[in-house]
Formats: sequence, C-alpha cells, structure tokens
Amino acid sequence: MKKPHIGWDWVVRQLRMRLRLVIVIFAFMIFNLLAPLALPLFTQRIIDSITKTPESVFGTETVAIGILSLIAVAAAPAVTLANTKNIAQLSAFIENRLQATIFVKLLTSIEHASQKPTAELLNLFAKSKSISSFIGGAAPSLLLNILISAICFLVMIYYDAIIAFLSLSIAVIGSFLTFSVQEKVVAAVNQNYQRQGHRQAFLMEVIRGLVAIRNQTLQVPAFRKWKKLVAGNSESAVELMYYGGHAPTITSFISGLTTLVIVTFGAYRITEGLLSLGDLLALSILATNLSVPFAAAASLNRQYQEAKVAIQDLNEFFGDRKQKQSTVPLMKALPDVGIALNDLSLQYSGAERKSLDSITASLPSSGLVAIVGKNGAGKSSLVRAITGLVTPTCGTVMIGGRPRTHYDDQWLRRRFGIVEQDSMLFSGTILENLIAGLSEHPTEQELHSALHFSGADKILAKLPGGLHATLDLDARNLSGGERQRLAISRAHLRSPSVAVLDEPTSSLDAESALNLERGLTTWAKDRLVILVTHHLHAIKSAERILVLENGLLVSEGTHFDLVEHSIQYQEMWNDYTRAE
Repeated sequence: MKKPHIGWDWVVRQLRMRLRLVIVIFAFMIFNLLAPLALPLFTQRIIDSITKTPESVFGTETVAIGILSLIAVAAAPAVTLANTKNIAQLSAFIENRLQATIFVKLLTSIEHASQKPTAELLNLFAKSKSISSFIGGAAPSLLLNILISAICFLVMIYYDAIIAFLSLSIAVIGSFLTFSVQEKVVAAVNQNYQRQGHRQAFLMEVIRGLVAIRNQTLQVPAFRKWKKLVAGNSESAVELMYYGGHAPTITSFISGLTTLVIVTFGAYRITEGLLSLGDLLALSILATNLSVPFAAAASLNRQYQEAKVAIQDLNEFFGDRKQKQSTVPLMKALPDVGIALNDLSLQYSGAERKSLDSITASLPSSGLVAIVGKNGAGKSSLVRAITGLVTPTCGTVMIGGRPRTHYDDQWLRRRFGIVEQDSMLFSGTILENLIAGLSEHPTEQELHSALHFSGADKILAKLPGGLHATLDLDARNLSGGERQRLAISRAHLRSPSVAVLDEPTSSLDAESALNLERGLTTWAKDRLVILVTHHLHAIKSAERILVLENGLLVSEGTHFDLVEHSIQYQEMWNDYTRAE
C-alpha cells in the first residue's frame, strides 16, 4: 500500500487540478504588475512639461500616457477584487482537499488516532488553514510584489542608478531587521495553536460532561481551569500580535527613511542638473513599491514557517505506523468465518505490561463464544485485536484460515456487527443511525425484527416521530440503556457473519440484560457471536468460554467444564451467584 504523504509535491498536484484558475490568477497578476508603472510615468511627464515646456503639457504623448494611467487606475481595483476572489477560491479548494484527506486518515487509522490527544487532532485541522493561506494567498502576493519591485528598480536605475541602489540597500537592511524576529513569531504561532487546541478540547469535554459536572459540584474547578486556559490563549495571542507587529513597524520606518534619502539626495542631484523635478517625484513613487516585497517576504516567512510546521506535523500523523498489509491481493471472499488466535500478544505504547500475552485459541464459525474475566483482564483488548482496531505486538488473527491483514479491511468490517461497551450514536434521526453503512435500505420487517430483538421497539413507542425522532449530539436525549438497545439493533440489521458485543448490556437492568443475552444464543445458530459480559448465567449455553486473567488465557471450555476445572471461573461464578 502506498504510504500517505503530505508535502509540497501534494500541493503541486492540487494546483494542477485547478490549472485554469491558476492561469487566470497569474494573468490578473501580470496586469497588476504593469498597472503601477503608468502613474509615475504620467506624473513625471506632467511635472517636467509644466516646469520645462508648458505648451506641451497636453501633447499627444502626454495625453496617451494619461489615458493609459486612467485605465490602469480604474481597472486595477476591479482586477484586484476579482483576483482576491480567485485566490480565495483556490485557497478554499486546497483547504477542503487537505481537510478531507486528514478526515479520511482519521477514520481509517483508528488505532493511531485514538492514541493522540484531542487537542493535537484538532490542531491538525486548524493547521490545514495555514497551508491553504500560504499557497492561495501569501505566495502569489509575494511573487507579484517581487516582480513589481524588480521592474520598479529597473525603472529607477533608468532615472538615477545611485538613488536606486541607495533605496535598495535601505530596503534590504529593513528586511534583515524584520527577519530577525521571525523565529519568535513562529514560536508564538505554535504556542497559540497548542493553547487553542487545549482550550477547544476542554470546552468539548465540558459540554459533553455538563450533567456530571453539576452532579459532582465541579463547576468551580471547571471554571478555574477554563479561565486559566483562556488566559493562556490570550497571552499567546498578545505575544503573537506583538512580534507580528514588528514587520509593519519596520516597514513604516524604512519607508520614511527611504523618502527622506530620496528627497535629500534627489534635491542635490537636481541642483547638479542630473535630475528633473518630475524624475524625483517618479523616483519617490517607484521607491514605495521597492520596499514592499521585503516586508511581504518577512510576513511570508512567518506564514511559510507556519505552513512548514503544519506539513511536518501532518507528515508525522500520516507516516505513523499503520496496520501491516499483505503484499498479496486483498481478499473479498469469506468462505468460512472461523477465527484462530495464534500466539497473540498486545502491549500498548507506554504500558508497562502486556494487555494480551501469548493467547492461542480457536473460535468456531457459528455459535456463541463468551469472553470473561475481571476488570483489566484484557477482554476489550482481545475484542479490539479481533476486530482490527489495534495491531497485535506479535502473533496473528486468522479469519477463515487467512491472516486478517489478507482481507480488504472495509469489506471485512461490513461482515462484522460490533456493539461497543460505550454505544455511540450520532446526531440525526434514529433511522439514519440504524441504516448508516448499509448497502441496501432494510425492509419494514427487517427493521421491526432488529428493534424487537433488542427491545428498542418499546423506546420508539414513547418517542414522538418514532424512527424519525431526532437525536441530539451524542444522543444525549436518550438514556444509556436506550442507546445500547439501538446500537444492538444497528448491529442486528447488518446480518453479520461475526457479531462482536463488548458488554452490550452494561446500561440495562438485570432482567432486560438476561433476556437479551439469552436471545443471542438463538441468533448465534447461523453466525459467530462473540460476547464479553459479566452476566455469567447468560453464557451457560455458550459453546466456548474464554477466561482471561492479566492478559493471559488461563482456561477455556463450556460453562460446566470450567465450573469443574477452572479455579478462576469458579471464583467468578461463586461471586456472581452470591451477588444475585
């Protein structure tokens, strides 16, 4: 599989996709390049005519230059405005493409993304703006300013070479002064990115946990933390504005100094008969354009550094370890769904011990298989390894006699029905949540069967709108048990070859949980159902039970086998029956 890459070559490919727009932008830039030259020429012509030959003020040549100047002055704003829109469209295109690329990566590399702090992930999307702004705005503007400056400098040499080089020297000195603070500007930019991300992540956390904050009387600590984050963000913003303000300040100083030098030295040249008054005015106008690219380059350097840092961060995100793929063509056929775990081990980054340690087991192609163990035994980690959400440190997950990595990942996931411990529903209607990801719209009978299977039909009877009832963000207008029932119905609708349910009844009452888990036995007759649960009564009829402890598979068998021969299972069974 080709390694994803975000770099300047990626940017060039995007520009090629909008080649016509790029050509229009540069055509307008050329017009804006030539337009500023008309005004100083016309000014010089008029002044010299008045001071030397007043009768030729309205001569044919002067009138022609005046008409060209009028056209340039009138058309330049319109062309600039149109080009601003073109550049904005190009920037938006690049940003949209980049954000889509990041979003796809986020969706397809869950293992890596889930280990990243929320603030860091949010910053990736924010930094895409830096790249698009640089490519669509700053870079073309600098190119235009450089071309204008070069032509103005050549014209200044035509009028007076000494004044031209004096003006250039002053502009270069100004650019060095501006570049001297750019490192601090870039540091301030990065710090501001980070603090914005932390503030946004905490705000999302607070919004999601408003009920818990109120119940636990955490309003004051939450407000203090929020106040601290906002203050830090404001501090970095002030620092950024301060260092960012150096460029225009230095530019203003250089502009004034250049004018002073031109007027002083130009006056001397006039007295020597080497310049006319019109020449001096033309030089003054041209000099204002000479220093622009140096200031723009300083500003561009900041934006370039922002874009460079953004690209480096994106490359780090895109280049991190992915699940290994087979070099053979990816399979899209599953003749047998039996699962074999061969010496499977998993150790999360930064963890002191393995979450799974050398697990070897064989799961049938149909029937109910339960995974049990105390908290922290490795049950959820084993489920995540089977479903491909994490890559084993060593060992192999075999499905249908083939390594899991030999299958097309998206195709294989469509053969799985998964219910997580914390059931996730999205804003939208209940129906949209149920049918999302299905290749075909289910029939009314299929919907009814799936809802009845989990008991979710009772939920719909109480909701205005039924299937078309709208869910809030994170389905906060439903209880935890209601969300779990709908998540189970969603998995049932997929009619999966393998159903994986990780504590699917943790938010249900005991009676509802028992009824549902007993129903899984019937559902498992024509598919493999992997169930992680603490309700041991519900798995008495399971074909196989895997008992985990500290990441080890300590025993396996049927309920009756384990009650007789497994000390760990005996303890869990005794604790379970005692608690009833």
